[in-house]
Amino acid sequence: MPPIAFRQDVRPEFRRRAKFLMTVASIAFLFLLGRLFLLQVFQGERFTYLSENNRIRIKKIPGTRGMVFDRNRQLLVDSRPSFDLLFVPEDANDPELTLRRLAHFLRKD
Repeated sequence: MPPIAFRQDVRPEFRRRAKFLMTVASIAFLFLLGRLFLLQVFQGERFTYLSENNRIRIKKIPGTRGMVFDRNRQLLVDSRPSFDLLFVPEDANDPELTLRRLAHFLRKD
């Protein structure tokens, strides 16, 4: 028996349904291809910017403790604010200048 594409006795309804299904699948594929093109070519810079800035997160973490005393009311531990600084050279236009400016601000008197 030859493959169904070469048979002459295939019903016209089946051919019509097959053509309709292929048309719908082609339109869906072209829609997805067009959307991919739109995102890559026309909105690529926007998504590059968003992804680069997605790394920075500012999160406040409140201290969970206060001061700790011993049984004689001697202060053992006190809560002090502390800060961490992370320098990523790839994010700076001029890393040397940025480091010099940071050194100026971080000096303790």
